[in-house]
Amino acid sequence: MSGTGRLATSVARVHLVLHDALDRAVKWGLVARNIADAVDPPKPDPVQMSVWTREDVLRFLEEAKSSSYYIVFLIAVTTGMRKGEILGLRWVDVDLENGRVYVRQTLTYVNGQPVFLDPKTNKGKRMVALSPEVVVQLRKYKAIQAKNKLRLGPLYHDNGLVVTRQDGSPASINTLDKQWYALLEQSGVPRIRFHDLRHTHASLLLQQGVHPKIVSERLGHSTINITLDTYSHVLPGLQEQVAKDFGDALFGDTLKKQRIVNDTD
Repeated sequence: MSGTGRLATSVARVHLVLHDALDRAVKWGLVARNIADAVDPPKPDPVQMSVWTREDVLRFLEEAKSSSYYIVFLIAVTTGMRKGEILGLRWVDVDLENGRVYVRQTLTYVNGQPVFLDPKTNKGKRMVALSPEVVVQLRKYKAIQAKNKLRLGPLYHDNGLVVTRQDGSPASINTLDKQWYALLEQSGVPRIRFHDLRHTHASLLLQQGVHPKIVSERLGHSTINITLDTYSHVLPGLQEQVAKDFGDALFGDTLKKQRIVNDTD
């Protein structure tokens, strides 16, 4: 992305945060109207993304099983959650019985200190359904964490977080990133950013025929238009399959009869 593109993206993000804040102020009666409505934010450059195929995902996850952050990679590619959302996830936000997680906070670091923040938008606070495989791994991870808690006793820093260091303190983003790039080399998959796991999740869902509205809800996009704009490159490739499926459903019986007639001629 060019310098101008990065600036436009930053301004657009500031406008989004300010607009959301002023919306709340209007609801609370603090201001008469949202003056941010009168300003059109700049359009950022199109998102440059790389995504994995299903085979790439499986190859990477197999290599990553030995990593202490395996659960992070697994959650990222199977839910589309952001890195900060995963690292900020607490056990109280996880419903293992029903296979759900609730995104309620994110973790970031400011001057080397962990800081927990609310999601940037209201849609960012969301429920994300988990696959059975992820639920199994979370149960295993929770059991290992419980053993560490017993072993360390009062030395364990219980923050209630799902992903932690061995002593319970918030995970190190630097350590996570180092493991991520090391595993990319070891597994031999295309080199992508961690954030591209989110794009991979969305792209695979759309390729599987999942409705964009569901994809939008899983990602926490403020509108479905963001999802459609971001992943428009995936949708054209689905047109042929949609046309075929529609034709089969509408003319299937007729085509079958024609084939039978042709075969008997």
